[in-house]
Amino acid sequence: MTVALTGALSNYLDFKRVEATLVGYNRAADGLYDVEAWWNSLSLDQKQNSKNCERLVISTEAIIRSEHVSWLQDMQDRLAEMYGNTENETYPENNNEDQQNKSG
Repeated sequence: MTVALTGALSNYLDFKRVEATLVGYNRAADGLYDVEAWWNSLSLDQKQNSKNCERLVISTEAIIRSEHVSWLQDMQDRLAEMYGNTENETYPENNNEDQQNKSG
């Protein structure tokens, strides 16, 4: 019974992609922590330097953008698994256009 329960839980977690999600969130959290540690290590004069402020914003946005892109890719992969990988199956009107282009 324990083996069956463990297997079911493992399959459920795989289905929900918990591991991939946690890895992405942990990577983003680590990156944000590193940026925060770098910022906190600067002196007041260095914090007022516009180049350091720009670096703070750019680094933070890059980390968030990376996580967002990763999330979008995961959603696209899930949709591709659900609906198939071919565009013509998902959008039958494209199939009609392709046939018209071949014949005419």
